[in-house]
Amino acid sequence: MIMIFIKNAGGMIIRNVTINVADEKDLEFMQGLQNLGVNRNVARLLTYLKDLKERSSRDIEVATGLRQPEVSIAMQTLRKRGWLTEHEIKNNGKGRPLRIYALRVTIDEIIEHYEAEKAQESAQTMMAIQRLKENSCDLIFSASTIFAPKPAASSTADRSFIRNSLSFAVS
Repeated sequence: MIMIFIKNAGGMIIRNVTINVADEKDLEFMQGLQNLGVNRNVARLLTYLKDLKERSSRDIEVATGLRQPEVSIAMQTLRKRGWLTEHEIKNNGKGRPLRIYALRVTIDEIIEHYEAEKAQESAQTMMAIQRLKENSCDLIFSASTIFAPKPAASSTADRSFIRNSLSFAVS
């Protein structure tokens, strides 16, 4: 945890901010998200916002170690998924208003999203593997009938033996 005191030119504290810094559990959570295919910056952002109410973009930059453009890009991902709420707070002095962000959904809902996404990917992969298996069986059968040597049977008994052998191989 880091405490930041913002002072005016006269040395008076105008704002103090407590920023949580990632601990071992947070690092493990971030790595878990990345293992699911989540972009590194989005994983950092989700990890930081998961336990907090609202934070300014500047607080997010300081706590996550991301630059402003990286935070903006990661925020776009969350915004597109409908996971982000944001509003502006006017500064007491001059300058741009502060943008304040928070998650609109719980972290459990986000995890469920990735769980469903991976389940769908897994089902599609299993279907593709099943089709490959089916096609490989068809190919083996086709190849065995196409490339099977033509028997040179001289007698009726030899022809009968070969016919029975081929029908055994096919069934």
